[in-house]
Amino acid sequence: LLEELSRREKAANIKPGSDLDVFMK
Repeated sequence: LLEELSRREKAANIKPGSDLDVFMK
């Protein structure tokens, strides 16, 4: 799931890491 989110973020170019940060926390 994390990989998919990162790919989506990179593809959308929308603050890469913001969603990951929320998931990590």
